[in-house]
Amino acid sequence: FDDGPNLATTPSIVQTLRNEGVPATFFMVGYKLETPETRALALEIHADPLFEVANHSYSHARFTTLTIEQMRSEIALTNHTRRMARGDGCPRPRFCRIASAAAKRDTAGAVREYGLSMVGFHVDTLDWCYAIGSGTCSPAYVSWLPPQYQSDMVGWTLTRLALYGGGVAILHDSQANTAAQLPALIAALRGAGVTFVPL
Repeated sequence: FDDGPNLATTPSIVQTLRNEGVPATFFMVGYKLETPETRALALEIHADPLFEVANHSYSHARFTTLTIEQMRSEIALTNHTRRMARGDGCPRPRFCRIASAAAKRDTAGAVREYGLSMVGFHVDTLDWCYAIGSGTCSPAYVSWLPPQYQSDMVGWTLTRLALYGGGVAILHDSQANTAAQLPALIAALRGAGVTFVPL
């Protein structure tokens, strides 16, 4: 789950995952960890053995537009705000996902300097697009999405996971539509024989 924490949607997603016993990694944006409320939410997620809190840059910047120094700053600031959320000198996170999957040649090196593993994804659920259209992904945003899936995020996700034989699926805990669809998505994935494992 990317782009959180979001006080309006992340708690619902966390509760659904707990109810279903589904592990997840939350790639958090550093600037969103600057309030006491979001820090408390990050701490709650971190304390649950089902979940992991990871680095998703500080400002959600496109790393393809940044210098190496700016990339380092994005990573370091997010590690710092994560430590502040825990209230101690906790070790850095294990994983980092670059915003919008927009990386360039020296991005992986910058991530590794901080001891992090860079994480991509196999399946884009397009939940961000379905969220824009309140459950419908418009061709205006994703022109290549087959028409039969324009109002079927669950079906689209099942199709993509079947194509890849599983893998890392990306969702966004900042989206109300994702929170609403998550129980049906988990049920459909289980029905298709998917097993959920930590990253």
